Amino acid sequence: HQAGLDADVGYFYVGPPLWYQRATAKNLDVPRTRLVLKTLIEGGNVEMIFIDRSVQNLLRRQPNEPTSDDLLDETWFEGPLRREAIIRHAWGHATHFHVRFKDPDATALGERLVQLLPAAPPLRRVFPGTAKR
Repeated sequence: HQAGLDADVGYFYVGPPLWYQRATAKNLDVPRTRLVLKTLIEGGNVEMIFIDRSVQNLLRRQPNEPTSDDLLDETWFEGPLRREAIIRHAWGHATHFHVRFKDPDATALGERLVQLLPAAPPLRRVFPGTAKR
């Protein structure tokens, strides 16, 4: 996205490549999608990932599923006791996931720049059909 720290990434699907197709148990390539998520998270530069809860349920380890290298750590998923988990629910993310990267250097620079900028006047919205005052 505009700041360079956010990106939308499509899920892997079984069959031909799709874009903005809702991920389901029938079309989601779970092992490949898990592997991409695991690689991103273990790379250490991800602040959070937004995934619709319906897709999270497909990506979690399923009962009787054998252990494999692509399994995601359960503590990475948001839950009642883990509101600050890396993988969080966000409506509208059943067709793709959203990654927010962290960059301490960029954040520190932004904080320094804010101190140098003059305070901006508050924005006034003028709605159609209303007079400007």
